Amino acid sequence: MKRNLIFVAILLLLTSYNAFSQKYSFGAKFSPMVSWSVPVNTTNFDYQNDKLKFGIGFGPSLKINMSKNFNTDIGVMFTWQGTRFDQINTIDTLPALSYKFDTKIQYLQIPINFEGKIDLSNDFALSLDFGIIPAINLSSTADVTDNLANNAVVDSDLNIPTSIFNLFLSAGAGVVYRISDDVCLSSIILYNNGIFDVWYDKNSDPYIKQLDMKNHYISMNIGVHIDF
Repeated sequence: MKRNLIFVAILLLLTSYNAFSQKYSFGAKFSPMVSWSVPVNTTNFDYQNDKLKFGIGFGPSLKINMSKNFNTDIGVMFTWQGTRFDQINTIDTLPALSYKFDTKIQYLQIPINFEGKIDLSNDFALSLDFGIIPAINLSSTADVTDNLANNAVVDSDLNIPTSIFNLFLSAGAGVVYRISDDVCLSSIILYNNGIFDVWYDKNSDPYIKQLDMKNHYISMNIGVHIDF
């Protein structure tokens, strides 16, 4: 019993030492991105993505350095992103219909990434990143144009029924440059795969009653972090 207590005491001491010996890095990230949608056809309509759409994001970031070459990055990021897609009527008995939706979605994201580094030199390292990004929808609007009427705008800044919550799976790679002993500059390219349907089906919506659509984006996270 006494030996067990001594073992537990030593284990707690080592755990406490490791916890307090961890280094932290605080900084900020700026993230240009390109987004697109993957809509699913329904009985009455065909949907298709229409090119990429540019967006941006920024926010603070805290890195917990678990070891020299591995850390956990937790942050908060405000993003402005969206997609473009077309809606085409497929029922011959109804008048022809073709609308383009240019969506604008603002998210509050909480990225949780795990970063492994491979040293290339004293100042440069290759970074391999993966993680998850829970996202809360802050606003969703769309501009609607009629493709059959010379792209005439039929609705502007229309509130669209998107899901309140989304989740992205993230993976990518980049480089980290140590500017000084305590300051690092990083540039990471990430593919972010949305796994939830972003469109909330609503019978009262004037254009789309039912739709299954997932959003994806590629981002370049440019960050500066200071060790403390």
